[in-house]
Amino acid sequence: MEHRVCRFLGHPEANAEGLGRRYSSHMQYDQVCGVYIVASPDHYSLYTGMSTALPHRIQSHKDGLVKGWARDYNCTKLVYYEFTENEEQALYREKEIKGWIRKKKKALIEIRNPEWRDLLEDLINSVTGY
Repeated sequence: MEHRVCRFLGHPEANAEGLGRRYSSHMQYDQVCGVYIVASPDHYSLYTGMSTALPHRIQSHKDGLVKGWARDYNCTKLVYYEFTENEEQALYREKEIKGWIRKKKKALIEIRNPEWRDLLEDLINSVTGY
């Protein structure tokens, strides 16, 4: 799966292509837009979110830095992610998936990740090309 680097919307240092200059050396890692689902260890609780810095956001969940529902229910295991072209698409897709019943979310996860593995390493490898 090819990743897409999203535009860093509204950033004062964005160049004509919409990419922040000061982030260019880490752009592939820092500016990857997408939607994700993290699960609790027993897979009972699922949290859907979006980010413009997907790998960092998932690591923040793992480190317990994201306050709220996901942390309260120990949702730290990345079980699904998809890249989007930009922040608006990620937000739209997040809202779409959040509106689904659990059965539909589970089916989405199991299409790409039938063993419910933690996909953080896959995400980082996809973004960095390693």
